Amino acid sequence: MFKQFKDKALQGAMKIMQSEQAQRVMSSPEVQKAMMKAVQTGFKVKEDIANTRKVLTKRLNIASGDDLANLKRKLDRLERKVSDLRDENEHLRAQVDGEDDAE
Repeated sequence: MFKQFKDKALQGAMKIMQSEQAQRVMSSPEVQKAMMKAVQTGFKVKEDIANTRKVLTKRLNIASGDDLANLKRKLDRLERKVSDLRDENEHLRAQVDGEDDAE
């Protein structure tokens, strides 16, 4: 339902933006300046939120998303290493068992 609403709103906005009147308004230096300010403000807010998140995770001594991603990568590497060692161990046992059967 939300997707349908979003799609309809986007279609309506695109239709409006194609009108001559909207083109004149959008070409106005004041409107362009306001749009640029809005975009810059959005980026600033995202940056501030990210910085606040970093400070809070450090102060509260909790894992951040980056910490969890690093741990996952390390765990994946360790799992691969254990698997490789297990395969190597099985191969060596098979060789030893083969030598015992030959005697």
